[in-house]
Amino acid sequence: MRSGIALAVIGALLGLVGPLLLPFVTILEVEGPAIPGYKTLPGALGVGLCLAALATIALLLHRRRLQGLGAVLGGLALGELALMAWTWHDVWSLIPCEESGLALCEPDTGLLVAETLVRLDWGVGACLVGAALLFIGGVRVLQAQPEYGRHERFLRVRLGWQGCTLVECVAFRRHAISLGESDLATLRVPADGLETHLFLLPLAGDDEAWQVTAPPLGSLEIIGRDGLHALCPGESRQVRRGDCGMLRLDDDLFVSFDFMTADGDALGSAPDTAFDLMAPLTAPWH
Repeated sequence: MRSGIALAVIGALLGLVGPLLLPFVTILEVEGPAIPGYKTLPGALGVGLCLAALATIALLLHRRRLQGLGAVLGGLALGELALMAWTWHDVWSLIPCEESGLALCEPDTGLLVAETLVRLDWGVGACLVGAALLFIGGVRVLQAQPEYGRHERFLRVRLGWQGCTLVECVAFRRHAISLGESDLATLRVPADGLETHLFLLPLAGDDEAWQVTAPPLGSLEIIGRDGLHALCPGESRQVRRGDCGMLRLDDDLFVSFDFMTADGDALGSAPDTAFDLMAPLTAPWH
């Protein structure tokens, strides 16, 4: 993903340099400075597309698991290519002839006389190269595995028996976690007829906050910043980074949770299984 982001940044910057700093269209039949790209409609629109690309890249750097933004970058690149094709096809009607002080202007429209000898200059070339790099970068981002920053923490849930861990899962994508004997439960446990209990629910508006609710059986204890708390059946409490808890269903069976970092920079996509958006550490599902 890093290489795709780097290519996209270079492409977006080239798309800005072309219309803003380099000669865009040169009128060969008259002496005078070249027409800058930002004075033409395609050049001005191209600047807007490249600024949108840089904003998308900034969001991608902040949330690297949003690799779907690569499709946005690819679409912006195709838009830039379309603008350059428009410039090549209809350049005479796009140049502000009177505003630029040129002599070869149509008296009715104020545009450049059709078929005047012109040259698409370095600015157009920079935009074309930039659009190509932006498109390739977007494709590489789209194909990359999601990446996670080392500051991020993910909910880890364990099912254990007599002090040994039987199943260990990490929610790399936030998703409600239920437990019980039902096939629809995220974590299937023998629980004296308890079909499905919504154990952990991600809270909206806070990427690190979850709500834990004690089931009608067993004993649930939470260790938070303000100490140890025992939750009664049906009681809920908010937990977040740094907190942990344990649900004891009987003397031998327990379910625990805490928060951890990602093991690596890149992790596979979520599996299509009963665990849905969770991945066991011992046998990752890709």
